Amino acid sequence: MLVKQRYMKDKRIRIKNSIGQMVHSYREETDELDIAKNATAFPPNLIHSIDASILSTFIFNCYNKYNIKDYLVIHDCVGVHASNAPVVHRTLGESFLGVLTGTQIENLFTEPMDSASWGRYDGCSMRGEVINTSQYLFS
Repeated sequence: MLVKQRYMKDKRIRIKNSIGQMVHSYREETDELDIAKNATAFPPNLIHSIDASILSTFIFNCYNKYNIKDYLVIHDCVGVHASNAPVVHRTLGESFLGVLTGTQIENLFTEPMDSASWGRYDGCSMRGEVINTSQYLFS
């Protein structure tokens, strides 16, 4: 899923009456990119899009493999009926590994962005047994 982020600078337009009092104001977007806003928004937007990819993959797999249709999802938390918890736990771990060890994530960190030195991403060292014992992935 391609995610685009485009925050532009804006200017405030003020409308004043004949005696100089401001009656109304509004913002209008300009054609100039807001570098600071884009820079501060990138990390959380990246994490949210990764979380969304994991949850989308998870729900798709649970529905297609196990016909699980009832979910309660809030951000990166998932609730299901207790009888489905073991299979959901396993499938969520598989989805987590699938997204975070996929070529798209690896390409994000290995493809050169510009001439600056960004360091190298040496691949994901996560293994299934690490995910299964994770304190942040529980049912």
